[in-house]
Amino acid sequence: MAALVAAGSAAPSTPAQPRATDTVPATATMRGACEITPVGQHVIVAELSVALPASVPAGTPIRPQDASLRLVLPATLVDGLRDRAVGAIEGMAGIGLAAQDDADTVQTPVRATVPKTALPRAGELTLTLPGTATSPVPTTSPGTVTFRLNRLEVLLLPRAAETPEATEGAATGEPSGKPVVCEPETDQDTTLGTIRVAPPATSEPTPPSSPIRSSPSAAPSGVTGTDEGAPEATGPGSEAGTRQRQPRADACQEIPSDAYYFWSYYDIKGRVTVKKLRSGIDLGPGYLSAQLFYWTEGEISCGAIFGDLLLPPAPGSFTVLRFMPTTTTVIIKQVRRAEGRIWDGVIIARAVIDMFLSNVTVNGTLLDVGPNCRTVPAVVIDLRSNPVDWDVFLGGKIEAEFEIPQFSGCGVSEPLDPLFTGLISGPGNHIVLEFGPINFCPNPQEPCVPPLSVRR
Repeated sequence: MAALVAAGSAAPSTPAQPRATDTVPATATMRGACEITPVGQHVIVAELSVALPASVPAGTPIRPQDASLRLVLPATLVDGLRDRAVGAIEGMAGIGLAAQDDADTVQTPVRATVPKTALPRAGELTLTLPGTATSPVPTTSPGTVTFRLNRLEVLLLPRAAETPEATEGAATGEPSGKPVVCEPETDQDTTLGTIRVAPPATSEPTPPSSPIRSSPSAAPSGVTGTDEGAPEATGPGSEAGTRQRQPRADACQEIPSDAYYFWSYYDIKGRVTVKKLRSGIDLGPGYLSAQLFYWTEGEISCGAIFGDLLLPPAPGSFTVLRFMPTTTTVIIKQVRRAEGRIWDGVIIARAVIDMFLSNVTVNGTLLDVGPNCRTVPAVVIDLRSNPVDWDVFLGGKIEAEFEIPQFSGCGVSEPLDPLFTGLISGPGNHIVLEFGPINFCPNPQEPCVPPLSVRR
């Protein structure tokens, strides 16, 4: 039927009936070269230990459990920090975990918080950190799923140590580190384990999978989590038995004063499909300049994001009333910064934008719409990520449904508001945003973003 072959362990000689509740320990090690501020490049050894299901039937998502991330910081790194009057470190760490089957690869990074830890007087420093896998891995058909480590992420902040003798001349605690993606050494076997996926049980039909979509209730009045007891999401990003953890309504809302933050940006592009027009407009390529905050609340890993969306004007063409060719340029302008909260890797965010129309032609005739033809009130887009499709460091895809309000200020010589409102405005429109991997700013305390190129 199915069995786990963990790295460094043998498969059971007699496979058992697949049950997601049976687990087997698995461990893998990786060495990565990390450029650590302010001491330069050092090799950190990362060891990930998890419990993986011994076997699963197809249709049962796999999520590594009981994750433990062990980091070994070499003595040269510790000495370099001490030479710069650093007495302790804290921050975050994560290791990429790629799950590959016969058709696809899914990323399910394991992340952990580094508590404030005093540096030893001499020698290496070993950190053993409880971690959390950010997303389950769907199993859609019989075969195998192989888990491999693929990259190490660390954020080490210099801090004052706990003991008086260690704090003498130590760092003041001002954030001065920055996130680092470590380059894995070549010729490493980073296989954590391979799970054979058996045919699904015949007694209970597997419900059809569908992607998690955003809904207008995802972020009421600001940005909040989902109430306990709310309907649980289903689809490929859900837990075994189509259950997905839901954030408490009060979780990760208040950013503590000591939360670490840094600036970054994402390459971003997308597509808006307008229901009434039965057509779409491509957005980008552009950028999301993002200020990210991180903290923990008990066992919950929390984050906040504040973003500035930078998109070039987007030309579009479509057919009105199925026979009249029409072209326009859509300009997206933020009303205020996009804001969201991150709860164990899932982002719930809200963007408020004005949608402007310009360069409108209908059947070859240019309409003088004026400089202020836009949606009133602003467009509100509530976003919620599917943990399988989006990750804060790796990027990915987020989809949402939204409503286009009526248009106002359109037309110089004649009123065009009713025309555009009738042709475009209404509910049921769809947006897909595709994020590239995160780009860290050279100075983590200042925003950075490349110049915006204009689409041709």
